[in-house]
Amino acid sequence: MEVFGDEDREDVIKIAIIHGRIKYQARRQNIHKLSSLIGEAMSKTEDPPQLLVLPPYPLTGPLIGYNNKERTLRYIKSNAERINEKGYTTQFIWQRMAPYMANVLAGPIIERAGPKLFNTMLLVDQDHHRVLRYRKISVTPMEAEYRINPGKEPGIMSIPGPGGIERKIGVFIENDILHPEIFRLLSLMGAWVIIGSILPLPYMEQIIEVKDVGEGERRNDKIISINTSFLESFATARAVETGVPVIIVGGIVESLHGELMAESPTIIADPDHGVVKVQRDEDILRLDVTPPEQPPCTGSCINVLSVAQKYYRQKLV
Repeated sequence: MEVFGDEDREDVIKIAIIHGRIKYQARRQNIHKLSSLIGEAMSKTEDPPQLLVLPPYPLTGPLIGYNNKERTLRYIKSNAERINEKGYTTQFIWQRMAPYMANVLAGPIIERAGPKLFNTMLLVDQDHHRVLRYRKISVTPMEAEYRINPGKEPGIMSIPGPGGIERKIGVFIENDILHPEIFRLLSLMGAWVIIGSILPLPYMEQIIEVKDVGEGERRNDKIISINTSFLESFATARAVETGVPVIIVGGIVESLHGELMAESPTIIADPDHGVVKVQRDEDILRLDVTPPEQPPCTGSCINVLSVAQKYYRQKLV
């Protein structure tokens, strides 16, 4: 169990992260596999996690970038979902997490909101009633081609703690990590930890690579992979800049027939020690995070939040 901060403090967030496999276009199989992994993650009853993080695109696999345009449009149409009780991901979390008291961070997923589409992370609270969401701000030209709209609010979410403590989680999606101003704002808003998902999607030209693969498990001739050293550098930089741990949740994408299509590691970076964990194989990672030692928000901090508040048109503090 990794501990970030003072391990003797009681105001911690106990986090479990599932680094697992997602089958492309196989919702039923993904539901079955994730159900088993959630049971395993929550089975440590003497020290259960308060926040469970699922792999990227947990039920469907990535919707954009792995097929031609016609098939991708059909796939988006049939799998884009609403963030309510009728949404596939929300329903799955409510049903599977019913026996437990834990918050669940899931996504990204493609969200349908009226006529608009968003690339969205969602947080289902421990009482299984409230659903918070973050819509990706840094939308790429390929996503825009499929009518994915940018979000307008920073990804800050709160989960309840003992004595009314408000434990804040910063959230990002994919190439948001290329924008330090997003992370800086999450830090100023009081995030204890910043968590996001990254799979090696074709519109992330800066940090992906296509490589030949050798013998071993059943694979395609080529797979899309993350340039891990480059991604580690980003994770370290964002952790140092913000003063809080940064967690990049990766995963393994395989075809319906079990052939490996893409893979990216889960990376945990600490502001004091840099990268402390790179997970490539399937596993459940556990860590404790305590509040960052940050001074009160005064002076230039308030000025930054004031400007951001006008830009995002919402109250940030």
